[in-house]
Amino acid sequence: MRPMAKAIGAMIFVAGLGACSIGSRNSTAAVQSAVDPGATSVMEGDILRGWEAIRLETDKVAGTAGEYHWAPGTMEVVPLGRDHALVVVPVNITHKSGLGREELAGASTLVLEQKDGKWKVLHEHHSIQPEEPENDHDSRRS
Repeated sequence: MRPMAKAIGAMIFVAGLGACSIGSRNSTAAVQSAVDPGATSVMEGDILRGWEAIRLETDKVAGTAGEYHWAPGTMEVVPLGRDHALVVVPVNITHKSGLGREELAGASTLVLEQKDGKWKVLHEHHSIQPEEPENDHDSRRS
């Protein structure tokens, strides 16, 4: 299962990143085929529920072609039984604006489910590491 989950996870993740990086509104159709109709997406605290909400946000991002480039790092795929998998991947994000170029580090996670022989995204989450360490939470605390 692990090699299959890795291949499926990579395909879905790259399809999603392609929509953001390339900025083509037409590429949302490719992403839709990999997203469950009841999927949720979380990006920096914003929760999107269902394909229509995800599509609308993807269309907004598609209008920023060339401003953002997502480069995925080494992907980790963890099988969660026969029909589910967790994908965790670090990402480097380059943001270009009138003020110059900014490099950001972040991470993305996806939960996948195999339905009718096809892998679908049930949930995705993307976050960016803060520039300055925040003192309000320390994951090393017990």
